[in-house]
Amino acid sequence: MPWSRAPSTDSWTDSGQVRWRHPSTLTASARSCRRRCQPAAARSTCAPRTGQAALSAIESNYAGFGSGLVDPATGIGYQNRGAFFRLEPGHANSLAPSKRTLHTLTPGMLLRDGRPWVVHGSMGGEIQPQVFAQVVSAIVDGGVDVATAVGAPRWAADVPRHLGLPSLTALETRYRPEVVDGFRARGHVPRIVDAWSSAMGHAHAIEIIHDSEPEDHRTFAAATDLRSEGLPGAW
Repeated sequence: MPWSRAPSTDSWTDSGQVRWRHPSTLTASARSCRRRCQPAAARSTCAPRTGQAALSAIESNYAGFGSGLVDPATGIGYQNRGAFFRLEPGHANSLAPSKRTLHTLTPGMLLRDGRPWVVHGSMGGEIQPQVFAQVVSAIVDGGVDVATAVGAPRWAADVPRHLGLPSLTALETRYRPEVVDGFRARGHVPRIVDAWSSAMGHAHAIEIIHDSEPEDHRTFAAATDLRSEGLPGAW
């Protein structure tokens, strides 16, 4: 329900099975959290020992506490990924029925010979598609293992604000000085961030290696990002 249609005199509005809380009734701490909280997401990647299937999934509130709406029956908070819709008529990303908005969520999977090969994904707001591209390029073009790809130095074309243009350039300190000089020579003003900075996104990946001998034998390799909390596990 759009906020403009929610009655301002009543803190709760019924819509089917869900009751929506109007933002005017949020506590001061809740309103403050919506302003200052960073985007929040959690992702998981898994594969069974058969190696014939795999899963890459992500849950994202987007703006910290998401929409600020909670279903009182289940306690589930609603995300606000729809914030990327535009209200400008004729815009490619304009709000419309049965339409998905632009977003940055990138759970992914690479196939080899029609079977799962690398199951991966990233978190981190606007940088997620860029992490996706950097990890995949390192594996496919660079031929490195998943741990090396996930742990490689990162760069980012970041945005100054929501829906802003990617006008900010950021690089981790682990890049060689000549790489930074190359960015400057091309007109960029790079911002150097700490090594393993959480601001450069989080990535996780599993590689499934189908061995020819013995027949149908599989080896698994998993990597989690030092920039985030995570753990590769097997059971």
